[in-house]
Amino acid sequence: MKKLLLIIAFVCVWGVSESVAQSEGELVGVGNLGFTLGNDVDFILNLEADYFIMDNLAATGGIQFWDRMANLAIGAKYYVNNNFYGRARGLFIGDVDFDLGVGYQLPLDRNLELDLGADYYFGAGKLGLQAGIAYRF
Repeated sequence: MKKLLLIIAFVCVWGVSESVAQSEGELVGVGNLGFTLGNDVDFILNLEADYFIMDNLAATGGIQFWDRMANLAIGAKYYVNNNFYGRARGLFIGDVDFDLGVGYQLPLDRNLELDLGADYYFGAGKLGLQAGIAYRF
């Protein structure tokens, strides 16, 4: 837990001086697959929309399917530089949980990016790793 928070803090401090990555009013759709690490392995499917309410800060909302259970996921992402972001989300409906995470978006094309992320789910006490695609509208 302490290591994850140190990684998040490092990424945030390291990227503060970088250029603006995302613009206000932009919409991004994200879909990714992943799994959790812990006593047992659970599979995750995320479908999310990110709307930038200001430069580098997006309000996020979507559905997360975790081990065949659907959850409403609502949160925020902050881009600390062109590709790295930190996020916080609440999960509601199926399971109630809170997660903090970090991610990296690697540009593949003008509007298409590979999205890699890691989230720590506090209620479940599990680390989730995901990989997917982000599309900029």
